Amino acid sequence: MILLNAFAVVALVLSGIGLYGVISYLVGQHTQEIGIRLALGAQRKNVLLLVLSQGMKMTLGGVALGLLASLGLTRLLTKMVYGVSTTDPATFAVIAALLIFTLNMKSALQKHIEKFISVNEDDIAEILSFFKTVKVAKKQNLLIEGKICTSNYFVDKGCLRLFFVTEKGVEQTIQFALENWWMADYNSFSTQSPSQYYIQAVEKSEILELEFSSQEKMLSRFPQMERYFRLMHQRAHAAAQFRIKNLYVLSREESYHLFINKYPEFVQRIPQYLLASFLGFTPEYLSEIRNKKRKIS
Repeated sequence: MILLNAFAVVALVLSGIGLYGVISYLVGQHTQEIGIRLALGAQRKNVLLLVLSQGMKMTLGGVALGLLASLGLTRLLTKMVYGVSTTDPATFAVIAALLIFTLNMKSALQKHIEKFISVNEDDIAEILSFFKTVKVAKKQNLLIEGKICTSNYFVDKGCLRLFFVTEKGVEQTIQFALENWWMADYNSFSTQSPSQYYIQAVEKSEILELEFSSQEKMLSRFPQMERYFRLMHQRAHAAAQFRIKNLYVLSREESYHLFINKYPEFVQRIPQYLLASFLGFTPEYLSEIRNKKRKIS
């Protein structure tokens, strides 16, 4: 029985690898089509759903054929299982669910890394081992002013914010990080000097923490991750340049409408007083803008 369990685990792992290979091949064959769809204005989430739906159809088809084949072969196992019918519905349902689950087994960070660089399965497993999973409560601080930022944070679930406190005691938010975004005080992190900022969870969150020493070891072991982080910083820098430009060319009301049109889901999750702080408004002024928009609509 132990040997059978071992073979079952191996079969599940191989099935998962096979499913991953099928999806990767599917995406590779449709790279040009995906690029055209995005160029014509398709939303990334819709393209992702298209890929997943096609992959799921193939997965469900394979599961269906596997179930039919297994029903025909169960007679060979009649003398090898005890206390469970060879056609037990619960057993078949659980196995089918496990196979479908393997389609989405990869972590958010792994998927994010593989969007930008090529990493083999063995390397990605070791890369992920440098990270620690941390669960933080709403309004829990990961960094406070005057302390050294010792970690870089990848948001798996939830939302973080970076802010400082003015001389008048007002919290000024300068950055948010939702799922698949990174956050740190990079000046403090890179120089290991005291920070001028706070990092706080806006909501209950689950993050992957990469300590400074662990990041140095990881980059030395896997130089390709230097490219990944360079691309992340380039994207962040471009976004910062875009935001600085808007401070000069847009009115405060125009800045608000641009933000809510670009990040509608984000606006629904963030408390309005934090959104006002990020946009450089008072909460009262933000309420005026929202009331004005409701009257117009």
